[in-house]
Amino acid sequence: MGLQKYHMERMNEPVKQIKVGWTLIWFNLLTEPLFTLYSFLAFILYKYLGASAFQITLLATLKPVVTILSFYWSAGLKGQAKKLKSNVVWAGFLMRAPFLLCPWIDSPWYVIGAAVNYMFFYRAGIPAWLEIIKRSLGEGKRNRVFSISSALGYAEGVILALACGGLLDKDPSSWKMLFFGAAVIGIGALAVQAQIVVEGEDVVVERPSLKEVIVRPWRDSYRLMRERVDFSRFQWGFMVSGFGLMLIQPALTLFAVDVLGISCLEMAAAISIAKGLGFALSSPLWAKWIDRMNVFKMASLVFVSIGLFTILLSLSAWSVAWLYV
Repeated sequence: MGLQKYHMERMNEPVKQIKVGWTLIWFNLLTEPLFTLYSFLAFILYKYLGASAFQITLLATLKPVVTILSFYWSAGLKGQAKKLKSNVVWAGFLMRAPFLLCPWIDSPWYVIGAAVNYMFFYRAGIPAWLEIIKRSLGEGKRNRVFSISSALGYAEGVILALACGGLLDKDPSSWKMLFFGAAVIGIGALAVQAQIVVEGEDVVVERPSLKEVIVRPWRDSYRLMRERVDFSRFQWGFMVSGFGLMLIQPALTLFAVDVLGISCLEMAAAISIAKGLGFALSSPLWAKWIDRMNVFKMASLVFVSIGLFTILLSLSAWSVAWLYV
């Protein structure tokens, strides 16, 4: 009987994996609308809600801060298979819930809070979600499904960005219903996500104290930076480059609205089409070079490219075409 049960489970394995694959694809498609609209938030805040430069700066500053803190959401999940799904579903609901009130809200502070909350729970749910996919799909199948779902989600994002950009230009107040509708669709994605059966059993592990949960990641990171000088150099370079990129974020929205005077549709075209095209064309080159170059030289090329981005962006003050370049 045991052998028969084993063979039945093996026969059902491809069916399970196909079901998980379709779940991942549908989840990405239903999640994309709110993710696409999120890229318009700073633009909407400044152009339509009259947010100040300080508020735009605060939004740009808080996003990376809450991303760092978000790992605490999944800190106690090690070995807890049964808690993975509830962790992901609750994170998905909490990141979308504030946008359900958008039709009745005109406060830029509320929208900033909703945006920061979205980024926190968006990042917080990723570790548990990746663990669920890892348990449910084999490596070969997982890579294929991820590539297909990502491609479909990106294509959907381009269409949605252009459609939403055109709609916002015609009716600036439509952002309220757009965010409300996207949040409802996203919450509907949780029903799809909840269909996945998490494979594996709970593993008994020693439960760390609250102090240990808070302190351990920082302590381990500090120890790693001290013991691995090469890794420390790499991280410092990445941090300096990232700081330069983050430094222009608050000014980027003001520059686009006040200096360039571009519309939402033009912004959507720059982000979804030009940026996406650049990503698609350059990715094979980066993949080719990373196999041939030292990782530090490769990283330095990335940092130079980021610096080139800011130079080209400044040239768009004379011609908006440079924005797309």
